[in-house]
Amino acid sequence: MLMGQAPGHILYASLVSSFDRIDQLKPKVLAYMQKALPEMLTPPPKESWSKPNLSSLEVYAREQKPALPKP
Repeated sequence: MLMGQAPGHILYASLVSSFDRIDQLKPKVLAYMQKALPEMLTPPPKESWSKPNLSSLEVYAREQKPALPKP
C-alpha cells in the first residue's frame, strides 16, 4: 500500500460476526476476552464516540507515509 505511484492491488479480507448476547461467544473466546481485553466487552460511553468513524484502511492511509523507492 505504500508503493507511491507504482501499480498494484490490495486484498482485504475480514470475518465479522454479531451476537445479541455476550454468552453467545464461544467459551474459549469469551474467557480470553475477559482476561486479555475486558474493555472490549462493554460499549464505550456515548460521550467518547467520535466522528467520523473511519475504517482501519482509512486510518492506515492517513497515518502512513510512502517509503522511498528502492534504487
